[in-house]
Amino acid sequence: MERATVRGVRERTVYVVAEGDAHDSQLLVSARTWMERDRRTETAAAALHIHPNTLAYRLRRFGALADRDLTSTGALAEVWLAIQAAGALGLTD
Repeated sequence: MERATVRGVRERTVYVVAEGDAHDSQLLVSARTWMERDRRTETAAAALHIHPNTLAYRLRRFGALADRDLTSTGALAEVWLAIQAAGALGLTD
C-alpha cells in the first residue's frame, strides 16, 4: 500500500474518531483492544475493565464516526492498518 494511501486511511479513521470523541470515551483504545484480542468482545471488555455492552456501544460509535462498518472485512482491515500506522507514529495511547 502506498504511503499516501495509508496516510489518507489514517486521517479518515483515527483522526476523525479522535476529534469526534468529545466525551473522551476511549473509542480508539477500545477498538484497538478489541482488534488485538481477535474481536472477542468479552475478552476485550475484561481487559478494558468495562461491561461488554459498553464496549459494543463504543465500537458502534467508532464505526459511526469513522464511517466504517466494523463487521465488513475490508473496513476492519482498513481501520486496523490506520490504528497500526497511528501507533507506529506515536499518535495513539
